[in-house]
Amino acid sequence: MTYLSPKPPLSIGTLIHNRYQILQVLGQGGFGRTYLAQDRNRFSETCVLKEFFPADTDPAAMTKARSLFQREAKVLYNLRHPQIPEFREQFEWEHQLFLVQEYIPGQTYAQLLKERLAIGAAFSEAEVRQLMTQVLPVLMYLHDRQIVHRDIAPDNIIQREADRLPVLIDFGAVKELANRISQAGISTPTVIGKPAYAPPEQMQHGDAKPSSDLYALAATAVVLLTGKAPDQLYDAFNCRWKWQSEVTVSPDFAAWLNQMLHFRPEARFYSAIAALKALQSLTSMPVQPIARPVVSSQMPTQAIGQRLPSMPVAQPNQAAMQWQPLFVKTGKLLFRLGRWSLRLVGKTIWLVWQVILSVVPKWVLFLALLTGGFWGYRQLTNQPITFPKLPTFELPKISPPKAKPTNRLPSATNLSQPERSRRDALLNRMSEMGVPAEFFYDYVDTQFRTRHPEFQTKALSDSSKERALREDWYRIGETLLQQLDRLDRPARQQLSRFDAGDQSTRRSQLRQLNLSEGALDVLADTRLRHLFPNYSALPDLHANQLKHAIATHYITQFQSHQGIEKYDRDRLGTQWGDQHRKRLNPGTGNVYLIPLKTGQNLEFTFQGEGRLRMFAYSRDSKPLLKNVGDGTHRIKSREEDGYYELIVVSKEPDTKQYRLGFKVQ
Repeated sequence: MTYLSPKPPLSIGTLIHNRYQILQVLGQGGFGRTYLAQDRNRFSETCVLKEFFPADTDPAAMTKARSLFQREAKVLYNLRHPQIPEFREQFEWEHQLFLVQEYIPGQTYAQLLKERLAIGAAFSEAEVRQLMTQVLPVLMYLHDRQIVHRDIAPDNIIQREADRLPVLIDFGAVKELANRISQAGISTPTVIGKPAYAPPEQMQHGDAKPSSDLYALAATAVVLLTGKAPDQLYDAFNCRWKWQSEVTVSPDFAAWLNQMLHFRPEARFYSAIAALKALQSLTSMPVQPIARPVVSSQMPTQAIGQRLPSMPVAQPNQAAMQWQPLFVKTGKLLFRLGRWSLRLVGKTIWLVWQVILSVVPKWVLFLALLTGGFWGYRQLTNQPITFPKLPTFELPKISPPKAKPTNRLPSATNLSQPERSRRDALLNRMSEMGVPAEFFYDYVDTQFRTRHPEFQTKALSDSSKERALREDWYRIGETLLQQLDRLDRPARQQLSRFDAGDQSTRRSQLRQLNLSEGALDVLADTRLRHLFPNYSALPDLHANQLKHAIATHYITQFQSHQGIEKYDRDRLGTQWGDQHRKRLNPGTGNVYLIPLKTGQNLEFTFQGEGRLRMFAYSRDSKPLLKNVGDGTHRIKSREEDGYYELIVVSKEPDTKQYRLGFKVQ
């Protein structure tokens, strides 16, 4: 097989296919390039050329790549929507495959957001609502034709200059087409989508559905509203978005976005038309952003020392000016008269007091003052001066909120002896297994309330009428302990206590094992779905805690060299092979770490009974194979030297065996 190394970019001015003249290189990826060109057959109209790199020049591989290209390009060519770039033509030129697409003048929403952030602003709720209303009909058109965009993000939506309508560009189908052509003959599918914009099921398993586009569209909305990158708004540990603390929007619009951003695909809107109808039915008005004062740089300024223009001065009323002297004289006369009167009254009082002192003896004055004092005291004590009583306010007595019962079990005092024994045995086993009581009670209570909604706010009683209900509670608890018994004790003890610190520790442990997070996720997900068939109905908190406990169990197992086969790095660059024949218990898996040097090929043949499946990951957790069955597959190392991972998992209810043989060339 002769591999074709990518050629250098076409130079500016190159005429290809005797029609398209290259104007500019717009971008380049691992599997192709994008050019801006002029179409000479359409009056030099500007268009976009996408160039794809075939994997090799073997005639058989080129024939397969050409057939695949023509088939997939026809699907894109049949798209006709005013908000989707028109796919015009596909052709082959000098062993390279090209796709011609309409050029859309305008700015992407990523560029528009960057401009707004430069002045301290972002998109308003009204603008984002309008964008959602304009994009959802485009998704309806695509989904009706069984096409999923798979790569919706602010940089893949252009606001067209002509009518300011949003246009969807860079379909994930085009990127997958480029990947499949570049990997013709090699089974290495690539997951399409941007991290944090694409939903978990798309990034982890490559499973893209119409609801995946709705998730990405809502992620785009919260980024435009907050002005923050999605990884700053998404809590990957708890699988929750935390965007509402960054911006204020109307409650029903926030609920609409949160439903689109739900971790589980089945909890989102089932279609774009359902999402659009729900959006149009919102009754609240968009929250208006608080306006910020902006100091304009265009305000006129006055130069220092420059004479200011004179302002006209109002002329006084001449008739009023004639009476002004009389008013002034009258005012002065009245002031002097008042001052003279006060002096006269003061002198009169002083003269009267002097006469009294000269005529009346001093002891008489003293006795009169003393008598007047006692009389005044009695008057004050008998008729005290009262002030209006101020009203008093009492806070209403608020009874403390009733705590939501967490232990639904009544006291064992009034229970029958057989039931008391069963109850005690259940709780003793929980303690012996090391299962935290808070997780056990919360899990069992949640499952019990789901079956019996009437117990949302009340606890079980010891009445004989509720014995059957108590038996159901016991069964749920016994089933949970039976499921958890397949995990080791340290993993069980951490239930309800996993946090971001544990996740950081786990990453360090994975690096020491040369194992990727993607491989661990496949193993934990398979085990979780086997142990808990109702996994999709579990609350996110319980599902995440259980999955982290299973991951902890696997790491402990791998550290003991169980379930993992790691080959020495000394084999890098050499040709070698190996074969395995093993049995897998239900819901379990094995990992093979194979060192590859850049340019080496790994070819392996897998045969498994029933629903035994294989996955493959690169050293940077990039999925190369997912959920494949029997057959021969090949992987080519295109990155730096390192370990590549092969994972075999069992989705069977019984023990099954498999054969795996591989060789490195």
